[in-house]
Amino acid sequence: MRDIHHRQGECLTLSLSKGELVEGEAIRQVRIVSAELRIAVEASDAEVENAIRAAIGAFNRAAVDKPERQRFNVVLRNREGCMKGGLIASVNFDVMLIEDLFIEEAHRRGAHGTKLMAPAEEEGRLRGARRACVSTFSWQARPFYEKLGFRVFGELPYRGGAHVLYWLDKPLCA
Repeated sequence: MRDIHHRQGECLTLSLSKGELVEGEAIRQVRIVSAELRIAVEASDAEVENAIRAAIGAFNRAAVDKPERQRFNVVLRNREGCMKGGLIASVNFDVMLIEDLFIEEAHRRGAHGTKLMAPAEEEGRLRGARRACVSTFSWQARPFYEKLGFRVFGELPYRGGAHVLYWLDKPLCA
């Protein structure tokens, strides 16, 4: 039986043991850490992830009077309203995070990425962001972000150094 709760003081329960299936994936690495607690690697689950995010959000708000993360999208659509690209962003404290940006191949040479970023940055400012941050792999869009004024502040090699994950940021206020 699965009984999912998100309110403080209530329980997120899932009574399974090693080898049992959750949405087609086996539970692995069950470890008993005390008479009352166990740790297990489980399949990705939106309810579990939401409960974790809600709990850490409540903790953060209590610790620093942190507002909720403000999420928004900026979308590129054709005349018929079909999405041809867009970005997912959020403002947390005073930092706007560009979480994902994608433009269909046929529309990548029309400066649409730049045109998506401008209203995203403005929206970030309106929501209190003083900086913007993005991560991108070496085969993705580092030069694009650098042309927009972002600067690399961190690098993490992947696959034995064959690829790199870059973190970039830029100020949003003068």
